[in-house]
Amino acid sequence: MNKIEVLAPAGNYESFIYAINNGVNAIYLAGKSFGARANASNFTNDELISMIEYAHLMDVKVYVTVNTIVKDDEFNDAVDFVRFLYVNNVDAVIVQDLGLMDEIIRLFPELDVHASTQVNVHSLAQAQFLKELGVKRIIMARETSINVIKEICDKVDIEVEVFVHGALCMSYSGNCYFSSMMGDRSGNRGRCAQPCRLMYDLEGSEDQKYFLSPKDLMTIDYVNEYRNAGVTSFKIEGRMRRPEYVGLAVRAYVDALNGSNNNYEKELKLMYNRDFTKGYAFGETNANFTNINSSNHIGIEIGNVTGYRKSYATILLNEVVSIGDSLRFLDDEIDAITVSEMYVDGIFRDIAFPGEEIKVRVHKPINDDVVVLKTTDGKLVKMIQDTPAKLIPITGELKVINQKLVLEISDGKNKVVQSTEMDVIPAKNTDYNERIISNINKTGGTIYYFENIKAPNEAVFLPIKEINELRRRTLNKLDECRKDRLPRIINEIKYTSPVIQNEKKLIVKVRTKEQYEKAVNAGINNIIVENNKLISQDGIKHYYASPRIFRKNDNFNATNNLGNIHSQELSGVYLNVFNSRTVNLFHRLGVKLVGLSIELSYDEIKQLVKTYESLYGLKPNLMIMGYGYYELMIMKHCLINKAEGLDKMFCNKCFDKQYYLNDNKGSSFPLLNDGQCHLSLLNNKRINLIKHIKELQEIGVNNLLLDFTIESEIDDILNAYKKAFEYDFTDDLLLEDATYGHYKIGVL
Repeated sequence: MNKIEVLAPAGNYESFIYAINNGVNAIYLAGKSFGARANASNFTNDELISMIEYAHLMDVKVYVTVNTIVKDDEFNDAVDFVRFLYVNNVDAVIVQDLGLMDEIIRLFPELDVHASTQVNVHSLAQAQFLKELGVKRIIMARETSINVIKEICDKVDIEVEVFVHGALCMSYSGNCYFSSMMGDRSGNRGRCAQPCRLMYDLEGSEDQKYFLSPKDLMTIDYVNEYRNAGVTSFKIEGRMRRPEYVGLAVRAYVDALNGSNNNYEKELKLMYNRDFTKGYAFGETNANFTNINSSNHIGIEIGNVTGYRKSYATILLNEVVSIGDSLRFLDDEIDAITVSEMYVDGIFRDIAFPGEEIKVRVHKPINDDVVVLKTTDGKLVKMIQDTPAKLIPITGELKVINQKLVLEISDGKNKVVQSTEMDVIPAKNTDYNERIISNINKTGGTIYYFENIKAPNEAVFLPIKEINELRRRTLNKLDECRKDRLPRIINEIKYTSPVIQNEKKLIVKVRTKEQYEKAVNAGINNIIVENNKLISQDGIKHYYASPRIFRKNDNFNATNNLGNIHSQELSGVYLNVFNSRTVNLFHRLGVKLVGLSIELSYDEIKQLVKTYESLYGLKPNLMIMGYGYYELMIMKHCLINKAEGLDKMFCNKCFDKQYYLNDNKGSSFPLLNDGQCHLSLLNNKRINLIKHIKELQEIGVNNLLLDFTIESEIDDILNAYKKAFEYDFTDDLLLEDATYGHYKIGVL
């Protein structure tokens, strides 16, 4: 049976140490740039060197996240950062950007590349593509079923990593642009503002809920199912969580993998939870995936208020409460306290038990029957903080060779031999050998302890100073072996590009038969469909595009999905193509027309084209989305189904009428079903770049996409864009709900 790795997050140094002390096998963390948790503390280059060395001493691997999409003017800095990690013996880098991934694999042949969950790997075909690219490990999309995970493990020679615990995203990872469009903070660049954790209402009702806020993932009861499927690594989410959370989660999953019967559910809830879900890997129901009543840590319920008098609330307990615990009172106005004094029957107590009534000081009057939550358990926190430092077991053997005392030690992988400078003096009895062993055993202040030491075959004498020096030098030599600082090969890359025809096409994507017919009547010659049953007209170039969430292979000639990217005529705008290297990779794979990310600005597009020309000697063939509602999220969860109180999917409610999700600022976001019960959240405004067609064509971006979704009256839009596109002048199209998107300002 395969050995499964427990992989922990480290957003700060304390998390790093708590993870190691509680038995972790590997840690993922980030430098100061290019990490998908930009708001974590993260680490300087000097700190990274020190942490890699320390982790390796402890038999722990280090993976560094370089998992943001990268602009052309950042690309060389990103490669230089990976080069720094490579020469300092990092074990792997976690990457989202496909162009950067390709560059790293070609430049640094001895560095393992892990495809981030932001790549959204959820199918066998995607896993096969990434294996061909040279990726060592894929981090599965959190929506992937255990059956698909097992199929990948069985059929593709690639390591498979799964999230087992922590926060979940509502959108398929790498496919969320909600934060980006709401405030220019891109989740794909590590700056997600988490608008999914805010309140919304459905269909304009006044009843606002956390419709987009998933529960936290917990799969501790399913470790054997993952093990049997062939999974390589268990990943704990939480670079923004407190260090004690990391330590506890590591301990819980290490114990579970080792067959422990310890039940950690209550402790894990106390550290952090938004309520728990087993997740989509194990068939979680749609109704149980989100917590629509809270988007924050809820802890556990510990009792109800039975009275209030003179700044003190009385609580009837159903759980233990101690001094140092944090409580939250779910009154009309929530109050939160840390218990610093507590009384039972008027007597001060450090701890109180279920069935007892306690009095605690609060900040304001509390109503009777109010539910009280414990959100921090002080004793649990201290237990993790006090976890003993990890020590490495070693064995030793003492010998006398050529009148020198020789110490040979082994950690099971490395063997180190050192001898004294001074010759030994024969001794009359073995008491001296016992003294030597006693001093060799004094490893305090190091990371080692001796499981056993073999004494020399003859009795010898040496000064204590000489014995201590022998121990010190031998352990230091073992340190150097364990740090594994070996030279690594760096390749040179020859930048080449296939010859690509730079086309000029106005391309229309349609969703309905009515839209298709209007596009045909307007004289549109290039039409994209995701349902080939819409196709009915000869003499038009049709693109049959794969869905963003992959179903199966079909006769597609356009793709929104890496699973069928080879030799496609066109790639969509949601594949996060952000730089010239990614464009080149797509062209080398046979994609003739490459759709650029919706998060790029005009200046960044211009730089991309310029960089491509300087590297490859020709212009790329590019497309941008010029009109339409951006797809901000694509979700496996259907909030419409849940809001309607239904317990089964494929209810088709969303086909009866157009649903909208509304925020507290008056914005309405359309909701669409892709036909597979994947729900898309569209932007509240349409992108309209009709005035910028000419300037795009001047820099060599000659292909424009019009993406129709919820619109029915599209004749004026089609005619205006067709006229502006075909003739050399700038036209305008007045739309009330229009935006330039990121065209003018880009994203952070």
